[in-house]
Amino acid sequence: MCNRDAELMSAYQHGDERAFVELFQRYTPLLMGYFTRRGKRRVDAQDLTQETLLHLHRARSDFREGQALRPWLFTIARNVCRDHGRRAQRRPVSYCEVDTFAAPQPEQLDVASLERAERNEALSNALLQLSAAERGLLDEHWFGERAFSELAARDGVRPSTLRVRAHRACLRLRETISVQQRAVA
Repeated sequence: MCNRDAELMSAYQHGDERAFVELFQRYTPLLMGYFTRRGKRRVDAQDLTQETLLHLHRARSDFREGQALRPWLFTIARNVCRDHGRRAQRRPVSYCEVDTFAAPQPEQLDVASLERAERNEALSNALLQLSAAERGLLDEHWFGERAFSELAARDGVRPSTLRVRAHRACLRLRETISVQQRAVA
């Protein structure tokens, strides 16, 4: 498949639109699966797949003949997914009007929902106990999917330093949550 993909991409670079159609058909299900495994809703996964293929189209002249297409395309997909996550953090999307739904009554909530809500509240409270720098590091690394090496280059420190800081922050989170749970029990 790899050689065929490279051949198709080369043909597309030289103006063969049928080659792009075949690439589109081959990679759309794979990209959709990739984005849904990353926790994206189906509608967002469809949009991100289209955006990835648009980036492929725009960057087709950057593709080097003989290079494997799949890693190149999934690097684009990873960056598109990361950018989507960053945009969502800056501008949270509201999918419904708050006033149109009544809040569920306590008797309507099941035990699992209550436990999940309690865990989320405990995590939120524990995160507030961390410094802003620690919260930012955990947020960028785990939720923003940025590598320690990337963050270290930006901050002018070694990646191992950030790994240690993140590990210590996680230990503090665990300790804070366990203290909160003991206090409740």
